[in-house]
Amino acid sequence: MFKRLSKLRRFLLACCLLFGLWFFIPRQANMEDFDPARMGRLESDMWRHYYDKSYARMAGALFLASHGQYGFSPWDSLRMAWHAAQAARRTQPTQPRAQAFAVGIPPLTEYYRIIQKATGAAWQPEDLAPMELEWWVQRRENATWQQYGETIARLTARAYDAPLERVRPACLLRAEMMDYRDQRRNGLMTAEDWQHITTELGKSWALLKTAVTPQPARRDP
Repeated sequence: MFKRLSKLRRFLLACCLLFGLWFFIPRQANMEDFDPARMGRLESDMWRHYYDKSYARMAGALFLASHGQYGFSPWDSLRMAWHAAQAARRTQPTQPRAQAFAVGIPPLTEYYRIIQKATGAAWQPEDLAPMELEWWVQRRENATWQQYGETIARLTARAYDAPLERVRPACLLRAEMMDYRDQRRNGLMTAEDWQHITTELGKSWALLKTAVTPQPARRDP
């Protein structure tokens, strides 16, 4: 009996070790390797959970995107989801710009720090976090979707080290869908509206993937 118990303990310890290695060991993430349609569905889910103030479910969708689409480790994905949800929760209530930046910048900086470390990107988290929060605040200040869409485009170009003109169409389509939802707030959104947003977000992610995927070098004839 004791021998069996000892074997069981060794087996459980081995399982715990393997799980720990799978969960915690950092991985090289790839922000360009994602399925556009899947990302469209996940982002649509994030929006719905955000407006329902269901931050735990929003974090769950972000975890699935970070781990399942970009290849971050489960531990990094969990921390990214936590920091992003905290930033959303703290800044969702209407508040002065300075206050929104005071409470939103710290978690967003940590969010981008995890991304920078796992991808080896050249940018600094302290530079991207304010750009992310800027378009959040612009929306609350009733900027047009073209205006905050341009801010999203500048952020995306910086994050992917891609030309602004290449990523702009994807970002403007994404912003247009934000405005589409805003025009139907206060309970006017239908299942068909959310399906439309999901479809268009999928198109936006497809445009982005084309924009940031390295193009093969042309050979001279």
